[in-house]
Amino acid sequence: MLFRKSEFAVYKLKEMGKISEKDIMMVCDQFQRLDTGNCGKITLSDLLESHHLVAEPRDKKKGKKS
Repeated sequence: MLFRKSEFAVYKLKEMGKISEKDIMMVCDQFQRLDTGNCGKITLSDLLESHHLVAEPRDKKKGKKS
């Protein structure tokens, strides 16, 4: 079996107790929502747009002005 660098990194982080299976599943779910074409890839634009949508309400909760 062969592993990509990113797969190895996730494995080691889990092994070291830095992340949990729940963390991994949460990230995978987020990726799946961004992968609207179901191709296993997302664009930088998809990622930045999702970050903007997530970050904006959080900033408003803290009383920050845009």
